[in-house]
Amino acid sequence: MKKYEQQRKDLAGKTSKLEELIKENYKKLDTDTKSFIDAIKVLARNMFYLSLLPFKEKYDNYRDDHMLFRNFTRSAGNIHTDGEKVIATLMPTMEYPNKIKGIFKNILQDINKTQLKWPDGSNKKLILKLAD
Repeated sequence: MKKYEQQRKDLAGKTSKLEELIKENYKKLDTDTKSFIDAIKVLARNMFYLSLLPFKEKYDNYRDDHMLFRNFTRSAGNIHTDGEKVIATLMPTMEYPNKIKGIFKNILQDINKTQLKWPDGSNKKLILKLAD
């Protein structure tokens, strides 16, 4: 028994775990994609919180502002073109009180004032609306 233990100790210093795994056709985990996905998650989180700020200022209720805005950002929608305009009508998945609807409409109006362009290079204006 001691003979084998001594051989194992001698080999432990001479061999590499990584080399043994390579010989057995194991692959090294590619963490590049994980770091890319993590960066996208951080970017999405930061974008969400930056777009939440105008709603937080106008709604001024920290109890449920995050939940209401998260639900609003997940709204379904309908996109149609009207000549030189592309109109995106958002259809929220829940019924909001009139006060909150008004806040969302104001935020969409503020976004529309920035004169968003449709990204296909056609210079069509993008208009965001809230469905009634």
